[in-house]
Amino acid sequence: MRFVIILCFSLFSLNAFSQEFANKDFYLIDSLQLKELSVKSKRLIDASLTKYKQAKHDTLKLNALKNIVNKISEQEINHKYNEWVKAYALQELNTYNTPFAYDANNKIKTYFLKLYAKTFYDSGRFNYRNGNIKKALLFSNQYINQAKKENNLEAQFSGYYSKQMVYAKNKLHQKSIDACNIML
Repeated sequence: MRFVIILCFSLFSLNAFSQEFANKDFYLIDSLQLKELSVKSKRLIDASLTKYKQAKHDTLKLNALKNIVNKISEQEINHKYNEWVKAYALQELNTYNTPFAYDANNKIKTYFLKLYAKTFYDSGRFNYRNGNIKKALLFSNQYINQAKKENNLEAQFSGYYSKQMVYAKNKLHQKSIDACNIML
């Protein structure tokens, strides 16, 4: 009898402390703990991934994933999906002879270039929110450089604006002013 009680208690304890990871085949990322998600975030992820799985074209699939990156409140999960999108965009870009050369006649390549650049912007935001200023600035610079390659002035402006905000919030006033001057 004593053995049965100890066995039951042990099994209960193991179950109580175990972590429930989401199925990577559906959720695409490692170590997603469903219990840590808010109800709103779980609904957003499930709806977006359902659209992803049903989409027939890469651009529609990635738009579904960008929805997670742009709207989810849990930063670590946001970052994991952003890294997944970055790797996918890079994989697609590497299928071209000149992967990072801007080509106005190739709309699909242009889409992946812009998407790849946007992942640097989102990585910069993630690092800034987590207090890693050097990495935030590094990603802002990568975003600006990628935007220059695709002749995207709006994206360049966003990158310089991000740098300016990081400098201003950290009381690096002269650098903030310099980043503003570049935008002008």
